[in-house]
Amino acid sequence: LNLKQSISAFFEEMSILNEEAAPKKRTKYIKVLLSLLLAAIIIIFVALLTIYMVQHSAGYYIRKGTQYTAASEYTQAFRSYERALELEPENIQARVALADLHCVTGKLEEYEQHLQIALQYEELSEDELFGIFERLIELYITQQRGTDIKDLLDQSDNPAVKEKFSHYMVKAPVAELTEGE
Repeated sequence: LNLKQSISAFFEEMSILNEEAAPKKRTKYIKVLLSLLLAAIIIIFVALLTIYMVQHSAGYYIRKGTQYTAASEYTQAFRSYERALELEPENIQARVALADLHCVTGKLEEYEQHLQIALQYEELSEDELFGIFERLIELYITQQRGTDIKDLLDQSDNPAVKEKFSHYMVKAPVAELTEGE
């Protein structure tokens, strides 16, 4: 009962229709109400803007593509990854995910093309770089394209790549001659 009386008293005191309220008090209440209304509008605007930005970001489309891929909805997955790349053309996650999707759907030429494009990106971490090389080398092995592995590794100027994948490099045989032969 006290809470109800307190709430009633508060609204009665704040009422701008209360004819006993002084004009200054009315003006003050109107300013407070308008400030609260403006704050609410700003909060709603920021929330809607945040939702819009999240739903129109590369990360959003990558997540959607991942969900579609898991559900075997490949057409939707392709669209999602391509949209992510439209928003961020050098997004390595989107590029590799799109490449992997091409592999899953048997489009190996497109798979290779997207991996080769990814290799051209400026800002690749060592793990991302190794992942791309591993995928390409695996593709070349399954297609029996040994010279392409050599060419791929020869084109790399990264010593860590050359070291990690050195066992794939074809080396010329070394003949040893011993004295007296």
